[in-house]
Amino acid sequence: MSQQSSITYAPLSSETKQIRTLTLRAGEAHDPVRCSLHLASLEEQPIYEALSYTWGDATYTVPIEVDGVRFNATENLTQALRHIREAGRELTLWVDSVCINQDDTDEKSYQVGLMGEIYRQCTRVRIWLGCKSAECGLRQALRPVNCITNRTAEQRDPFELVRQLAENRHIHDLPFFKKDQQGLMMFAKPSAFEDSWVGFLRIVESAWWTRMWTVQEAILPKAGILTYDTWSLPLDAITTCGSNYYNHAWDCCQEAVSLLPKNVGNALDGFCSVFLTLREDRHAILSKDHYFSIQEQHLSYGSRQCHNPRDKVYGLLAIIGNISDLDLWLTPDYSKSEQEVFYDATVAMLIRDQTSLKCLTGAQYGTALGNWASWVRDFGTTFPHAKAESELNRLMMYDIFDASEGREADFLLYWTLARRGDEEPFQIGLGLTGKYLGTVASVFAMAKSGSELQFVEQRKSAFREWELASGVDFDMLNSDTTRNFWRTMLGGVMSEGKDSTEYSDWRKFNQEAMKWIEPFLSWVRGDKQGMPFALDRTLTMSTEDRCYFKTHQGFGGLCYPTTQANDELWVINGSRVPFILRSAQLNSEEASELHPGDAYAVTNGRYDVKQDFRRTKSIHGYYYLVGDCYLDGHMYGRKDDDKEDDGEEDAIPMCHIVMV
Repeated sequence: MSQQSSITYAPLSSETKQIRTLTLRAGEAHDPVRCSLHLASLEEQPIYEALSYTWGDATYTVPIEVDGVRFNATENLTQALRHIREAGRELTLWVDSVCINQDDTDEKSYQVGLMGEIYRQCTRVRIWLGCKSAECGLRQALRPVNCITNRTAEQRDPFELVRQLAENRHIHDLPFFKKDQQGLMMFAKPSAFEDSWVGFLRIVESAWWTRMWTVQEAILPKAGILTYDTWSLPLDAITTCGSNYYNHAWDCCQEAVSLLPKNVGNALDGFCSVFLTLREDRHAILSKDHYFSIQEQHLSYGSRQCHNPRDKVYGLLAIIGNISDLDLWLTPDYSKSEQEVFYDATVAMLIRDQTSLKCLTGAQYGTALGNWASWVRDFGTTFPHAKAESELNRLMMYDIFDASEGREADFLLYWTLARRGDEEPFQIGLGLTGKYLGTVASVFAMAKSGSELQFVEQRKSAFREWELASGVDFDMLNSDTTRNFWRTMLGGVMSEGKDSTEYSDWRKFNQEAMKWIEPFLSWVRGDKQGMPFALDRTLTMSTEDRCYFKTHQGFGGLCYPTTQANDELWVINGSRVPFILRSAQLNSEEASELHPGDAYAVTNGRYDVKQDFRRTKSIHGYYYLVGDCYLDGHMYGRKDDDKEDDGEEDAIPMCHIVMV
């Protein structure tokens, strides 16, 4: 092998969607890893498998041979190639870190744009979950036979528990449960449990589940196989595991799930949720009947990480459906700054939604996030999967409301012209039309969520503070004050039936939801039995990481914890929920330099204003976006339950405002 430290890459043709494939030579466990690169055109439907893995520590590399020269591969990639290599035949693979010239920014941008096609066209994806070097099965295979005695926990199938769930077995039939002399079910910890649980943790604690790029690599291919060390499992088995677990956990196996230790139950619930999401998205993609919004996918997979923050956007492009009309904005381009990529993605969402502002809802906006403007989504934020689930549920609730009474959005981009020598504007604005509703008077404690005792007690404490702040008297269940406060607590919605366990049955709050007050009060005042599943789920969805607030006009609502006294409440045309805005106080020079811009006016890499620019709208004010909110009494405009329609036109004037 030559001591040359880098590969000489032949140029790729973009006209024929050319890629490179990697031929992995056959070899035994102890043989060096030898490979060669070959050019291929996606238009000619080449036959290859794609490797999905995490790069690992880029500073710690192991040399392999590529085209006869030394290539410094990360340890995790070298392990993957050794474990999937076959002794009797060569394998044709696509491996990003080798097949893409990582030192060529233009090539990298173009090839990243093709990754959706690369993974859709592969015959199979090989997902490498890793292994512990000291316990590697290949090393064990090199030991003399008489040195291998009993199978250790490391040598047991780590997919054992996943296989059992994929087979649709009842949870209470797993070997972790037995019945006592009275016939009551109890959780036991036999050695079978310990071995299965250690194996399960090895699978779910793999870094592969934490990376953004692995999402599309698992969703897009027609087939796949997961490998941990020398053990493998079909991809469809692990995605089936999630739906099977929840079908049993919410129905016939509730008692068994309740007996699991907290750490076991939480881990199973959390990762089966991930498995379920992958299954649903794979089904949608493979059926070719899907439309995923960037916002939904960012919430679904925003807990995943990537080395380059731009990839929080670029890593989602292949699974959000047809974006041909947005190619100008969302073609991968690593020469763009992180700020510009996030701005491009936010504008793309606005253009794609056209008359709706649904894409501006959620906790990923605000002045503290350091983006070009408060209304530019912070795609770089990493948040827990459980928190994302609450936000996804709130997104599902969005269409229940109609705060702007069907009025469509009519947004206008503003920017300050780029100064000489700069390619990017230093001020960005979003012009919108809306109505002022009131001003925040007070903001109260934030309600956290979690199964640990400290979170439960903090949550109860916050709810008790909200109760005092609202002035509600729960002894008067039929009063308007009680109904309004309880409706606010539930975020204006309820489940289909008090004991419902379904995820698709949300509906508008009605009198039936008042039945939930008694179990809520029992729990918040000390009952250790908890609340009914549907009630707990609804409260988590509506209140997690939110605060209760009151307005000077006497209304109550739920907001994000960044809200402050004197922030203003607005209903913006095109949004079904109100927004909380904060006065930006731009000086006259800053305001005069903001000009309406053409969304597509990007000339030679420079932003520009509309060529036919005329200031035709009087700007009421400049504001920072704090976030969307629930504001009781204003979620349906003049059709709200608390308002009487007197037949007169709404006297509140429409104003043109600019978010910055």
